[in-house]
Amino acid sequence: MIEEKKSQLKNLLIDDLEKGIEELLQLLDTDSPMMNQVILLSSRHERLQADDRMGILSTEERYLGLNRIRMAYLSLVDDLEEEDFKVQHPSATPSLDMDFYRQSCQDFLQIFQHQMDEQASYFQTTYTQTGTLLVDFGQLFMSIGQLISSLKIEPEKEEEYHRKLQAAMSKSTRRLRLFEQQLGPALVHIKKANQQLIDSYQQLINYLDFPNESTKAGGCQQQFKQQLQRLNNLKNRSARLHQELNFIAQLEAMAYVFKLNDELNLAFTKTLEQLKILEAESRTLNESAESLSAQLEISIEEMLM
Repeated sequence: MIEEKKSQLKNLLIDDLEKGIEELLQLLDTDSPMMNQVILLSSRHERLQADDRMGILSTEERYLGLNRIRMAYLSLVDDLEEEDFKVQHPSATPSLDMDFYRQSCQDFLQIFQHQMDEQASYFQTTYTQTGTLLVDFGQLFMSIGQLISSLKIEPEKEEEYHRKLQAAMSKSTRRLRLFEQQLGPALVHIKKANQQLIDSYQQLINYLDFPNESTKAGGCQQQFKQQLQRLNNLKNRSARLHQELNFIAQLEAMAYVFKLNDELNLAFTKTLEQLKILEAESRTLNESAESLSAQLEISIEEMLM
């Protein structure tokens, strides 16, 4: 069984690297020691894509970079053991398989609620950790500005000033690189947390596309309304998050400050690319939540007719 899983993963990584990474994240147990390696590789992949978008890679460099990452993933899959994969616990209740729409309302909602509780916990933890990281970045950004502006040039000490300025820029470059390395893995978790919730709510809507007698029960209808409220809460939270990330545009307007030093400018540009990915993820989540909320509301109205 495990060899079959590993073979399928390797074939997917060879055919489509991004889908292979996504599938690996879905199958791997979050407590597996191999998860850290997957996150680090995902971060390398994100940085390679960011460099490619900025046009700083030649075709050959991009090709070699992708191949190195692919080979690293294939080697990692070879090292996976049975305990690295999520345990598929047998359940006394029906699973949400391809025939989930045939399940009774109570059976469906029982599993759906359990699934949502786990995903909501992961979502909350992921966004809390990323929020802390962004607060740290804000303090880092301010400290960089204070460090550089604190240096005063004196006519008779111009050489000393430039030496200190270069040292300050080197220090700021190291800090930005460290932040970028931390943000890369966080983005992997953000994408996974968002997609899990989107997929689950889509499954709920799909279930209501084929209503049965059990969905007419008052208790079921009330639970569907509660899920709509939770989805609306997610929509509102994602809208606020996207609005709070408007500071990224302000950072971009200040990019000229970092052009004093090539390495500092590159570190800042890469960091900015990562932040833009985070902004895009928040926008996608908000747009998806808005669309899903409208669909679920229509399904509930139809059910009550």
